[in-house]
Amino acid sequence: MRRIYRIGFAALVGVLVLGAPALADISNQTPVGETYAAFLEISQSARAAGMGDAYVAVADDVNSVFWNPAGLTAMTRNRLQFAFTNTRWLLESQLNSAAIGVNTDYGALALSLVAFNTGDIEETTIFNPEGTGRILDTGSWAVGGVYARQFTERFSVGFQARVIEEKLDRGYDYRVFDLAVGTFYHTGYRSLRIGMSLRNFGKDLVLLTDEAIKGKMPVFFSMATAAEVYGERGEDVSLTGAVEALYSVSVERRMHVGAELWLRNMVAFRAGYKLGYDVQDVTAGAGVRVQRGIHHVQADFAYVKFDKFPDNGATLRFSVTGSF
Repeated sequence: MRRIYRIGFAALVGVLVLGAPALADISNQTPVGETYAAFLEISQSARAAGMGDAYVAVADDVNSVFWNPAGLTAMTRNRLQFAFTNTRWLLESQLNSAAIGVNTDYGALALSLVAFNTGDIEETTIFNPEGTGRILDTGSWAVGGVYARQFTERFSVGFQARVIEEKLDRGYDYRVFDLAVGTFYHTGYRSLRIGMSLRNFGKDLVLLTDEAIKGKMPVFFSMATAAEVYGERGEDVSLTGAVEALYSVSVERRMHVGAELWLRNMVAFRAGYKLGYDVQDVTAGAGVRVQRGIHHVQADFAYVKFDKFPDNGATLRFSVTGSF
């Protein structure tokens, strides 16, 4: 049976890889750099980043709001769960995100916040290419709410709506709305599960009226599968494998592959590989979980190397999640 299970898992992975060209028409429709609210493309949660962003079919905690809202239904019933992530991004910028949610008998509810700080950027002009001394007034944030419902023992659906604001400088800011929808399906064959999500779905926007510069939302569509290839979640030793195909309006098709090893449900080690990226590939991470009865606190760390940024080519993420 174990051999059949592995063959079935490999076949499903093959479907994702070989079937990807069928959705290629939604990919590469917008040249790179012509999307707005690009901070939404930065992945949230150190756990997910450590797995190479192969998280859509793994999502089982409050961080699901950033990946697959249907995953909120996997949270423990009637226990408030929270998460906070700090990302040290490129060129001294930072991204902070937070979420809080609860899974009730009537569905799962959650709130999320993402805030991007570009750091100090000095204004430059044609006549002052070295800088004018004035620091640009920039920053971005997104606030949203999520509702998810488990319709059967195997199938869940989740929806998210957000308001997004991005400020490029004084007088150049805009506010828009976006939507996300996700599904989660347990196949019933061992622990094999399938997840799909459509994120950052919003309208085109004229960014600078005088110059009629238009931008698109960085829409993502993900098809993913995950399963425990050794043990089961919660056992002394468990190993989860995940594969994800990602399609976007501004990049070619990408693939994410990740794994998560838990020891005694207390210590986790993660690794991943990202295909189709110009500057990213290998990821790594680790986590520690402390359980006290029905409550827990978990700290996670992730490292991603950017090959073409030698002066500041590593991004670090630190996350804290818990329940009470």
